[in-house]
Amino acid sequence: MGFRLPTFRCSISRCLHAARAVAVLALLGLLAPASHAQFAGDPTQRADLEGVGLTRLEGDQVPLGLTFRDTDNNLRTLGELFEEDGPPVILLPVYFDCPVICPMTLNQAGNALRFIKEWTPGDDYRLLVLSFDHRDSPRSARVQRDAFLLKFDELPLEDGIEFWTGDTENILALMDAVGFGYRFVPASGHFTHTSSMIFLRNDGTIHNYLPGSEYSAQQVRTGVTEAAEGQSQTLWDQVVLLCRVRSEATGEYVISPMRVMQLVGALTVVVLATGIAVLVVTNKLRDTPSL
Repeated sequence: MGFRLPTFRCSISRCLHAARAVAVLALLGLLAPASHAQFAGDPTQRADLEGVGLTRLEGDQVPLGLTFRDTDNNLRTLGELFEEDGPPVILLPVYFDCPVICPMTLNQAGNALRFIKEWTPGDDYRLLVLSFDHRDSPRSARVQRDAFLLKFDELPLEDGIEFWTGDTENILALMDAVGFGYRFVPASGHFTHTSSMIFLRNDGTIHNYLPGSEYSAQQVRTGVTEAAEGQSQTLWDQVVLLCRVRSEATGEYVISPMRVMQLVGALTVVVLATGIAVLVVTNKLRDTPSL
């Protein structure tokens, strides 16, 4: 008596849903370590994470009519930074009283940009550091900007590097438009938030994101160049970025064997889930009597 595989009874739609669920769980397992490191605040306060995160909205238009205050307390319109022949805009949401993540984000952004010595802020790109805390003032923005500019050998062109503050309505409108979710924690007086560079084309559309609080000059150069040329990252580029981590010894970004193993493991699960789905569907069709 020969061995026969058991016959699985399920509808095609259920099989496909099951395979899809397994694939999603595998990918979530791959991305979880990277995503967890992007959040500020006490990770034990799970309720404080509600609404916090980054929703990628590439191709969406930011509302250019929103108004904010610059370091001289002048009322500025977001659209002033975008010109038909102008450079891309890097949006960096932070808040100035942040104890950990935002100082790290600003430091990493400044280091990455200053190493691109062939570029001039205001000519090749514009950087907008926007506080999502309505309590921050133009005065605190000036203090932060002055400290940030110390990283550069030369002062940027006018409106090359901007630090803006605003009211709740305008801040929320822009953060919602770019998919940047954050939450105020009354107990601590601080925010739980994610971190990301957001690359905007010169017409105000969202081109790409660079999540996290650590950036290399190569990553920033690629983001700005692609935004200027209207190019998108290939799937291979995204896979490589996913597998790269910052080396504590050298400060450079290197391929992480653990990330590679996680990616290979996730892809293996996806392939196995797809194979099982095909097997079950084929078995189902074979057992269906012909009319």
